Amino acid sequence: MAGITWAKTVPMAGRLVIIDLVFAQAEERTVIRNVAANTGVKFDGIWQVAEPAIAEQRKSPTGA
Repeated sequence: MAGITWAKTVPMAGRLVIIDLVFAQAEERTVIRNVAANTGVKFDGIWQVAEPAIAEQRKSPTGA
């Protein structure tokens, strides 16, 4: 995950980081939490969850 590598260095420069990626697996969410903890920055995660049928519908260009 290139975004994870980038996220490790930006907070050290005193910058805000927004990671807009799909963290579909619990293990992936743990990784990004640990990146924040290991760099000593505050972490606020927002996870959107949907039923599989609704998630599939949202991937459709028409939303139908």
